[in-house]
Amino acid sequence: MKDLVDLLIEKRLNISTCESFTAGLFAYELGRIPGVSAVFRGSLIAYQSEIKERLLNIDPSIFDRFGVVSQEMAEQMARSCQQMFKSDVCVSFTGNAGPEVMEGKVCGLWYACVRIRDDQFAFTFQESMQRNELQVHAVEVIKNKIIELIRDMPN
Repeated sequence: MKDLVDLLIEKRLNISTCESFTAGLFAYELGRIPGVSAVFRGSLIAYQSEIKERLLNIDPSIFDRFGVVSQEMAEQMARSCQQMFKSDVCVSFTGNAGPEVMEGKVCGLWYACVRIRDDQFAFTFQESMQRNELQVHAVEVIKNKIIELIRDMPN
């Protein structure tokens, strides 16, 4: 995570997170890095649907049409959280870490969305891992995606 924090500092970008199935793990890993306070605006762990709706103002039709475990939910979570924290970069996670099928969606299905200013990048993954292993893996995968996206940004 230090490489991401260093890059954010170098590019003068700040970051926020909105997490559901990772339960704050991305924010925790960010917070472990000395100097992160220069770039880390904050995090919201919106685990239950009620919190997503009430604090993030997620449109109820997204729940009805796509479900909590969906790309559309990840996108709306990132957009709302970015506005809430007024951050340059925002990452959101939603998915089914198991152990049961949820909304008819299998364990290991997860979505993330990264917003960098007004640009949005959505990701879909289906992986077969144990719950905790999947959460750690998701954090690492998206950390690397954010680094790649920021490095590819025009100056």
